[in-house]
Amino acid sequence: RTALTGQEYGGVVSLESSAPGVLWAVTDAGLLKVLYGQPYTVVGRSSGVSISWPQLVSWRGRPVIVSGGLIYDPLPEGALGIPRYKPIFDRSWTGVWGVAEVGGRLLVATGAGISCAEPDGGTSLVLPGFHAERLVALDEATCLAIAPDSIAAIRRGPAGWSECAVRADGVGYPYVVHSGPSSAWVELGLNRV
Repeated sequence: RTALTGQEYGGVVSLESSAPGVLWAVTDAGLLKVLYGQPYTVVGRSSGVSISWPQLVSWRGRPVIVSGGLIYDPLPEGALGIPRYKPIFDRSWTGVWGVAEVGGRLLVATGAGISCAEPDGGTSLVLPGFHAERLVALDEATCLAIAPDSIAAIRRGPAGWSECAVRADGVGYPYVVHSGPSSAWVELGLNRV
């Protein structure tokens, strides 16, 4: 029905729809907020986000941006409708490079390991020492943690988070990841997936 063409729509690496009538696109120039039937909005420095390898997930019904090692949470929109973001400061979330929403919980990968933000506001370290560069939700309870040298699968069960499979060898640096039906697609560089 609609084709969004032109330079401003080039280099799309990820799409996310967090609310009816809203499409987010992660591009090489920044983040685009496209309202169906309306002009697009660019999210970048003017919105309070420093763009560096951005990732976008929907958590608690709103978009959360990870860029440059920080997690950004949306602020209420101002009178002009321009989206604004502020970094979420949690001491355990220093150097964030991977993020995924799994069953209403936000998983965050840092140099310390993988942490989980619970719906009640608390955080816990669920896979210490595993330095994942990217996280990919496979379903409502399972997530892949992808590092250059190994890949771990974690699952939330009645007793909490645990590894649910033997670790696999890594395949290189995961620049961009996409989830598919019960799978993860990893872009490893030019012409390598």
